[in-house]
Amino acid sequence: MEPRKKILIIEDDKDLSLLLSNMLNKEGFETVCTESGTAGLTLAEKMRPDLILLDLEIAGTQGLSVLEKLRETEENKNTHVIIFSNSANVANLSDAIEHNVVHYLPKSDWELEGVLAKVKEALSLS
Repeated sequence: MEPRKKILIIEDDKDLSLLLSNMLNKEGFETVCTESGTAGLTLAEKMRPDLILLDLEIAGTQGLSVLEKLRETEENKNTHVIIFSNSANVANLSDAIEHNVVHYLPKSDWELEGVLAKVKEALSLS
């Protein structure tokens, strides 16, 4: 049996984080959630996730800063990252694309099933 794919959710909206986690767990993924960018970086280093769902507007640290620091580490420089955010900042979007994100999903435009489809696509499981 193949090990479950690990997904790190860095999201400061607890309800949304729980919804995403529950949905992904039901689909057979292993999930870990954090509300903090700093904790997210520590978790990413320890767990080496297959994919990270990252909000760009998280408490304490900007998500773009988290993304930049992830890309500086050997362990996570190639980790799949999906930006899931309501940030409408075009500069953030441009910077995120430069840091090799798989998808940029505006929260307001996506349903949970759509997020699941993009996660599976990013991990080539669809």
